[in-house]
Amino acid sequence: MLTSSSIFTRIASLLLASLLLLSQAQRLQAGDNDLSDVSDTAAPTKNVIDSWFIDFDTAALWKITNTTDLNYFILPQTLSWRSPHIFRWDLGGGDLIVRNRLSLLTQYFQQGAESYYLGFSGSPALEWWNAEQNFSLYFYIGGGAGFVDSTNIDGGQGQDFTFNWFVQTGARFRLNETLFVTGGLLFQHLSNQGLSERNPGLNALGPTFGLSWQF
Repeated sequence: MLTSSSIFTRIASLLLASLLLLSQAQRLQAGDNDLSDVSDTAAPTKNVIDSWFIDFDTAALWKITNTTDLNYFILPQTLSWRSPHIFRWDLGGGDLIVRNRLSLLTQYFQQGAESYYLGFSGSPALEWWNAEQNFSLYFYIGGGAGFVDSTNIDGGQGQDFTFNWFVQTGARFRLNETLFVTGGLLFQHLSNQGLSERNPGLNALGPTFGLSWQF
């Protein structure tokens, strides 16, 4: 069985490898620009703020508060859809935008009273893009609902139907014309909001890594 430390090491290795790949791609692009002296290749063919995106994120979350005495370690996998912008402002030489974001959640509990959580969430996506549209900072805050395989273990969730609330922030880097790599931090809260007598709730925090496809 994978331990939390080994999983964290693998995620860190993936992040490092992606950053090295990005750095190499930027060097190659700079070299091509120097040789060809063609400036129009620096800009993407399709404006990112007018585009749709599909995102896949993986994360490793650890319990951070004492709402429950149990130790939790969760591995969320998230598939998200982001719309073209609905609001836009000029800021810092780039674009500050707001999009819609909807996500499907699949989470494996490596430690804790439960073993999985399946659900959905929705949120606005606040993003700042630089002028070259090869770098972005993002901030999401929202929530949704889903189902966990609740048990009778003290400290576990009191029922299957459970709400989720989250805050996520990070950065996005362009790898090629349509592909981006992302890294960030995710906070998640799970609770049944008092629908059952037992409702310890769960607060968890950890790093995220992902890929985004523009279309």
